[in-house]
Amino acid sequence: MRISLQNLSFAYDSRPVLEGITLELGEGEILALVGPNGSGKSTLLRNLAGILRPTAGSVYLDFKELQKFTPRELARLFGAVEQERHVGFDFTVRELVELGRLPYLGRLERLGPEDRAAVWRAMALTHIEEFADRPISTLSGGERQRVFLAIALAQEPKALLLDEPTAHLDINYQLEIMEIIRERARAGLTVIMALHDLNLAAQYADRMALLHRGRVLALGRPEEVLTPERIKEAFGVEVAITRSYPTGAVQVQLLPPARAGQGLARLGPDEGRDEDGGG
Repeated sequence: MRISLQNLSFAYDSRPVLEGITLELGEGEILALVGPNGSGKSTLLRNLAGILRPTAGSVYLDFKELQKFTPRELARLFGAVEQERHVGFDFTVRELVELGRLPYLGRLERLGPEDRAAVWRAMALTHIEEFADRPISTLSGGERQRVFLAIALAQEPKALLLDEPTAHLDINYQLEIMEIIRERARAGLTVIMALHDLNLAAQYADRMALLHRGRVLALGRPEEVLTPERIKEAFGVEVAITRSYPTGAVQVQLLPPARAGQGLARLGPDEGRDEDGGG
């Protein structure tokens, strides 16, 4: 699905949160939204999903304005994973993933063979089949996040909207989630995700949008967006930009305030040690 935002703005009680956002995504593309807290990443995702309505500008899905879609149609087009998600009842994993089929069911209608097949496909894609009959409360944080991603995939959406999908996860679970997302993008799913981890975003995103004070400060490939100057403007910190081996992805390395401006290459092997030899 092709997604287009044209001069989108949004305000809470007359307080501007997003101003003049214009960008486009193609089918199968991964766009990472990065920026400091309060820059508008989550608000932008909610405008895309139709949860919030822009105060100005428009969102188009395959050249049709978002406001012309019904809530049920949007639920079929977008699968979403929120930053914080709480389950009120101790459902089993299968019962939770089945909720992803609600946009396709009428009132009191039960799951049919196609729905059950979609549920099992989603569980297989996220590698949670073995948890199918376990209560959600018995799973680890990383396993639960895969379940929430499976719910979104069970909707068989054309696009995924992900708000910090790897927040609070160990490194191994972060990589599992990101690999699943990339695999789905390769299969044609359009992905927009808000991420705090710049290095993780640079490794998996095709393009990045750096938000600052509700505006797009930079938009492009990770190596185009993640420059020391732009990161200093958005986050107020000094960094050095290197390349990861063996992936070749851009890497952001923080420079301590005392080292700012010196660059990593100028630090000798013994620099930064105390006089007594401690690290």
